[in-house]
Amino acid sequence: MFQARTLYKDPEIPAKIFDCVVETVHKLSPPEKKIMIKFEECAKKLKEESCKIVEGHRHLHRVRHVFH
Repeated sequence: MFQARTLYKDPEIPAKIFDCVVETVHKLSPPEKKIMIKFEECAKKLKEESCKIVEGHRHLHRVRHVFH
């Protein structure tokens, strides 16, 4: 069976990254903030597309398993 792998083994790592971003984002200039927002939008889209791919693989695995 397909097992999802997490990006970080320690669940505290994403929280630490987010805290770091929150602490430093106010230091960015307006043009830098626009770049950061664009990066966040791209990262969100990439995550959504990656999740669709993983879900598609799970579905294919289930279908193959049923028919074999």
